[in-house]
Amino acid sequence: MIHENSASSYDQRGPEYDRIVETIRQFYETNKHRAFTDRQISEEMYSRGLITTDDMNMVRPKITLLKQRGLIEELPEKYTDPKTQRKVRLIQWTGMKKSAPADQDLFSAPEPE
Repeated sequence: MIHENSASSYDQRGPEYDRIVETIRQFYETNKHRAFTDRQISEEMYSRGLITTDDMNMVRPKITLLKQRGLIEELPEKYTDPKTQRKVRLIQWTGMKKSAPADQDLFSAPEPE
């Protein structure tokens, strides 16, 4: 069971959420619309100075939130992570937000070109 404060904090938008959305969108466009892993996003954010470590746990909760909101999707294919040699999920940018109640504030990310 998740503590109420943790759930509330997890769902808050804020500047960190906006930076992750923009980083993922740019990363997707820069890499010619190829799918990517959680590790690639965490490394990209770390290289931009947006997070203090490239630990994937820094971005996984927000990636999950973006998936729930329909801005990214998880692909059925898996990828072997060269660092761990484990099969990991591949995600890709969709830029499409799911319908939400009128009182729910969703970040409207620009559509990929």
